[in-house]
Order: sequence, then structure tokens, then C-alpha cells
Amino acid sequence: LKNLIGDFYIIDNKGNLVLGDKQEYRYSHDIDIEFETVGVLHYDDELDESTITAVDTTIKMVAAAYQKYIMASSLHIEAIHADYEEIKTKKEQLEISEEKYRSLSEQLDARVKQQVLVIEAKQKQLYQAERYSAIGRLAAGVAHEINNPMGFILSNLNTSKTYVANLIGFGELLTTAADKAELDKYWKEHEIEYDLEDFTDLIDESVSGGERIKAIVSALMVFSDADIEAVETVSVVDFVSSIADQIVIPDNKTITISKDIHEAAVIRCNPGLLKQVIINVLNNSVSAITETGSIRIEEHVSDDHDSVGVIIQDDGVGMNAETLGKVYDPFFTTCEVGKGVGLGLTVAKEVIVSMGGDISISSESGVGTSVTLSLPILHE
Repeated sequence: LKNLIGDFYIIDNKGNLVLGDKQEYRYSHDIDIEFETVGVLHYDDELDESTITAVDTTIKMVAAAYQKYIMASSLHIEAIHADYEEIKTKKEQLEISEEKYRSLSEQLDARVKQQVLVIEAKQKQLYQAERYSAIGRLAAGVAHEINNPMGFILSNLNTSKTYVANLIGFGELLTTAADKAELDKYWKEHEIEYDLEDFTDLIDESVSGGERIKAIVSALMVFSDADIEAVETVSVVDFVSSIADQIVIPDNKTITISKDIHEAAVIRCNPGLLKQVIINVLNNSVSAITETGSIRIEEHVSDDHDSVGVIIQDDGVGMNAETLGKVYDPFFTTCEVGKGVGLGLTVAKEVIVSMGGDISISSESGVGTSVTLSLPILHE
């Protein structure tokens, strides 16, 4: 416009300056758009008709472009406002949803913790119930097992009283009898010779019964002490190897004991009780081998290095499924009468569980038996 008309300014129909510097100019021209005056052009130089037409065209083109720009800007601003309101609404909804899920998560977490406590309590109750049940079976077995030797011990003692009385009578007769015939008569009538022979047998039988009772009581003492926290830190390699070297092989058997124990695993345990467990298992393996066989002791560390297993395998007579299902029952034994108390594996299980471990047994009749004692590894 300045190239066409020189200096100018434009005001709108309300008198507001739209473009240029407002000065005193000699000429003015109304700006009409769609038959409506929207502003006034002020200029200083006189213009011909063609220049006025060009000026009108230019102003209308600029106004139209500006109007489009304003409309587009308005639409853009409206769209931005709409998007902002939508985003704001969604944000508020997300915050409400997040708070809802946070509250739900806290409630679920509280419920899970509560259920864990309930489950742990139930597990303790089940363990105690099983323990009490085992103690009940144990008490019944103790009563039965001790009652048998006590029965014949008491019977032997009563019989012994008769024998002693006869011997006392014979002793008194020795001091008063006038001749040997009277002594011979008393000896035969009271069967003193038989009494002396049977007296020895009665004593031997009673001693055997007493030793059996002692063995039962000793095993029960280990069973009752399974929860005593007399723990020490021991190396599995040294501990198991020293025990294996102490096992006595009977003269009538040829048994080789091999060891594959090399992992530097350390455990915390009650050494006395654990030693008793390992000795019981090794003695069972020795008993299961009739004449010639082998026992292998291996060590296996779990993949996560949290537990170590001591595996004792033998190639003895083994057990069938029915026998295998009873090995933990108190006083169950496959040994000959008087040669086994039947508490070895019962005590072993109680001891290993009390140390936070586990015991598992696999066996096949005529093939052999494998016993695995698993215990938690002590980490520095």
C-alpha cells in the first residue's frame, strides 16, 4: 500500500488505529467489505480512480486473509482448549482410578499378609497335631515295647526268688545236716541243679531285656531332645567323613564304603543329634547287606546353593512299597526280634525337620536303598 499511496493509516469503524501512523492527512477513503464500511483509509496524496480500485482490492485481500487467519486461530485455540479440557478430565479420571487401585492394592496386600499369617498358623497347628499324633503313637509303642521285656524280667525275678529260697534252705542244711544222704535228698527234691542252670539263663535273659529297655530309653531321649538349640557350625565334608570312618563292619561281612564329598558347604546343626542320625542310617545300610556289598556317601548342593544333601546309598536287600511306607512309624523294624528298636528313622526325621531340613528315602526290593538328608546351607 505504501508503494501505491505513500504514507497512510487505517482506523476501524470504532476509531481504533489498525495500521500505520496516525497523522493529519488531507484525503480519506471508506473501506467497504460486503457492502459494509469496516474502516477508513487516510492518506496525503491525491489518487486516481485506478489507484483507488487497486487499494480497495489489496485491502480486501489482506482483510480476507486476516479473517481466515483469525478464524483458523480461533478454531485452533478452541481445539487446544477442548483437547486441554479433555486431557484434564482424563487426568482427573486417571488420578481417581489410580487412587482406587492404590487403595485396592493396599487392601489386597493386607489380605495377603493376613492370609499368610493364617496359613502359617495352620501349618504350625498341623505340625503340632502331627507331632502330638506321633508322640501318641510313640507312647503306645513305648508301652508295648517296654512291657514285653519288663514282663519276662518280673517273671524271671519271681522265679529267681524261689531259686534263691531253695539255695538258702540248702545252705542252712549244710550247717545242720548230720550226713550226706540228707543233703542229697534235699538237692534232688528241690532240683537245685536245675535251679542253678536256669538261674543263669534267667539272669542272661533279664540282662538282655534290660539292655533293650535301655536302648529304647536312649532313643527316646534323642527324640525328646530334637528341638534343643545346641547348634554349632560344621563343615559337611569333615563331619560326614569322620562319622563314616567310625562305622564298624561285622567280621562276617565284606562291605566297602566310598565317599564323594568335596563341596565346601557349611551348615549349622546340633552335631550330636545329626551324628546319631547319620550313624543310624549307615548302620541300617550295613544291616541291609547280607554278605558282600557297598555303601556310597555323596554330597549334592542344590542349584540355588541354599541346601546340601547327604546321600547314603547301599546295594542291600532293599524294601518293597509296603515296607517303605512304614519306615517312619515308631518301633517299626525289619530286623530280627531283639536286634532293632525301630526308632532310628523316626528319630532321624524328627531331628532333620527340627534343623530346618528334610529327609527322603527311595528303595527297591533286591536292588538297594537311598536315603537323602537335606539341610540348609549357612551363608556368610
